[in-house]
Amino acid sequence: MFRKYRDDWCIQHGLAPPPDLGDMYLPDRQRTLPGARDARNIPNVNLRASRANLATVKPPLKRSPRDAARDVMISYSHADKEMMARLRDGLERHGISVWVDTVGLSPGVNFLSTIGQAIVDAKLFISMVSRSSIKSKFCQDELALAYVSSKPIFPVALEDKSVLFPLMGTDIRLQLAGFKWTPFHAPYTFDDSFRHLLIILQDEKNNIINRSRQQAPGSLSLGEHARPGSVQSKRRKFYPVRPVTVNTEPPEVNNKLGQGPERFWSENFGQDRQVTWNRFWTAVCELYREEMQELYGNDRLDWLSQILQREMCVTEDTLSEANFLEFCTQDGEYYPFWVCMEEQAKETVAMKEVFNMESSVRVEAIENLSKIKSPAVVDALTDLLADDSADIRAVAAISLARLDSNDDLVVDKLRLTLRDPDRLVREAGCIAMGKLKIKSAVKELLHIWRNDVIADVRASAELALHQIGGPDVDREMKVTKVLGEEIRMLTNRF
Repeated sequence: MFRKYRDDWCIQHGLAPPPDLGDMYLPDRQRTLPGARDARNIPNVNLRASRANLATVKPPLKRSPRDAARDVMISYSHADKEMMARLRDGLERHGISVWVDTVGLSPGVNFLSTIGQAIVDAKLFISMVSRSSIKSKFCQDELALAYVSSKPIFPVALEDKSVLFPLMGTDIRLQLAGFKWTPFHAPYTFDDSFRHLLIILQDEKNNIINRSRQQAPGSLSLGEHARPGSVQSKRRKFYPVRPVTVNTEPPEVNNKLGQGPERFWSENFGQDRQVTWNRFWTAVCELYREEMQELYGNDRLDWLSQILQREMCVTEDTLSEANFLEFCTQDGEYYPFWVCMEEQAKETVAMKEVFNMESSVRVEAIENLSKIKSPAVVDALTDLLADDSADIRAVAAISLARLDSNDDLVVDKLRLTLRDPDRLVREAGCIAMGKLKIKSAVKELLHIWRNDVIADVRASAELALHQIGGPDVDREMKVTKVLGEEIRMLTNRF
C-alpha cells in the first residue's frame, strides 16, 4: 500500500513513479473529475534519480488570477451544496472572496492538490458541519490542514450542536471543540445567522490584514494567522491558536476550565513539588470528568495520558511541578491547564490526520511547509518520528528535512530513523540527513551504505554522503570502494 501512496507522492511532485511502483492510486473523488491524471501515461525513470529529487524543494508554480488566494475557503459535503451556494453567494455580495471546489478547477488540474493549496492560501476557513460532513474523510482532512496552517476556523452548524456532537468520531469532535459555532438551522433564520457570521468574518479578515502590514520584513512566515511565539525551543511549549487567559476570579466563582496552573497544582497537591503520574492523572480525571467524557470518551483517555506524559517530560513515573508549569507557559504567561491539554490533543490529532499516508491533503501540506512552519509544527513532526506507523515516520522525516530543521533535538530524533526496522523509514532518514547535511551522521550513513541489506537504502545513504561531502567523507568512500574492488578481484581468482 505504501508503494501506491509513494507513487502518488512522486506524481504530484512532478516526478515519474519508480519502475516497480505500479499504477497510481486515485481516490474516487478525484476519478470523477475531468482531466484526472493517469499514472500509466507517465514514463518511468530511474529510481535513484527520483529519490534524489525527493530531497529537493520544488519551486512554487506560477498562479493565474483565477487561482489567486481567496479570503475564505469553505469545506463542505456535496450533500449540502445548496446551503454552501447560498452562503458563498451572500459572502461574495459583501466583498468577501470565496473558494469552494466547484470553482477554480479546469480540466487537467490536480483536484486534491488544488484544495490543499486553497486552504493554505486562504485567510479564513469555514467548516460546514452536518451529518454528511462529519462522516467525510475529505472534510476531516481539510479541517486538519486548516488547523495545522493556523487558519481561523469558523464552524457553521446545519443542525443543532447537541445533535451533531454525539454522532462525531473522537478526532473530528476534538478538532471542532473550542470554536464558536454559528447555527444555520431552526429556530434561527438564515439572514440572522448570516449577519452574525459576516460580522465576525469581516473583523477577522481586517485583523489579519493589519497584522500582515505590521509584520517585519524577513520575519519567519507562519501563515496569515500566526501563532504566538517564534523561537524554537528544545522542548515543546504551548502555542495557542487563539488568545486565552487565565481565570483570576475567586475560587468560588472560578470556572474550572479557566483555572490557572498554579491554582490547579496547589488545590490538588498542596506544597508537594513532585507527584506520581497516577496521582496527577487521577486528579485530572476527577476534576474534568464530565468534560473529558464528552470530548474524548473512555477509549481515548490512555492516549491522552501518554501524550501528556511525553510533553511534560514525566520520568520514572514522576511529574514535577516545574515541568507542569512549563507545559502551561508561553512567552512568560500562564495558560489554563485544560486549554493547554485540549490544544495539545488537537495538535496531535491534526498533525497525524494531515501527514498520514491516506490523507487527501498530505502532499500539499508538505509542499507548503515553509508557509505553515512554526515551532509547534516542527515539534509535532518530530513527535511523529516515533509514531506507530512506519509510513508516518517516513513522511515526518522528509517533512522535517524540507523545513531545514537541524537543531540538536530534531537531528537526534532523525538519526534514530537510520536504525529503524522499516526500510522506507531508513531510506527517508538517509534522505533527510543528506538534505540537512548532518556531518555527525556520516559514520552511521557509511555503515548503512556498506551493510544495509536493502539496495534502495544503500543508494539513499550513498546519495546523502555525496550531499554532505567533505574530505573525510570522500576518503572513507574511496577506501570502501577500493576495498570492494579488491575483494571482488580476489573472489574472481578463486
